Amino acid sequence: MSSPSKRNVPFSLRGLVRELETQLGPCRRILEIGCGPDSALQFLASDREIEGLDVHEPWLLKAKERGILTNYHLANALEIDTLFQSGQFDAIVALDLIEHLEKPDGHELIKKMSAVASDRIIIFTPNGFLPQQDESNLWNNHLSGWTVNDFVEQGFSVVGVNGWKQLRGSWAKLRFRPRLFWGAVSELSQMLLTRNHPKLAFSLLCTKRINKRSV
Repeated sequence: MSSPSKRNVPFSLRGLVRELETQLGPCRRILEIGCGPDSALQFLASDREIEGLDVHEPWLLKAKERGILTNYHLANALEIDTLFQSGQFDAIVALDLIEHLEKPDGHELIKKMSAVASDRIIIFTPNGFLPQQDESNLWNNHLSGWTVNDFVEQGFSVVGVNGWKQLRGSWAKLRFRPRLFWGAVSELSQMLLTRNHPKLAFSLLCTKRINKRSV
């Protein structure tokens, strides 16, 4: 199946998508686990082949209907080592997923991502624990919080995304109005401050090189 054409990036996702393009580098074969119904990876350059995996079937069906990725898998993220061969994907990406797992399962997920990816793994998550409850979908509840040190200790490099932490609250929504203005402030704070000082950022984008192949 051919890759979907590149879509216009919403303003709220520009910082994340820009960093994903940078962190993915030369990787072309990508698996996103926990892709949800509206993956941010749909906004990457169209020459990347991106497959999606999610445990929540309604979300996966919605993503398939929209045709935003190249292939789809209904499964639990912790099953990836049984579903795919080692090195089958250049990169494995988990956006807003690891915080939905208990901490031990999150560490296990990192091990399994590292076992399957040939070049790198990328994790995007709130900076610290962010309370979130969704009565309509228990998979959407937050069960753990992750810090810069949690990832650095496991060999990740970390950049800050979504601007200064104090500007956002639950569901990553801006705390202040007008949102257009404060969204611009958040974007500016990411570029000037929090990208290189992730402990001050609302979200963390964490990349670990696997080095199973040369690039």
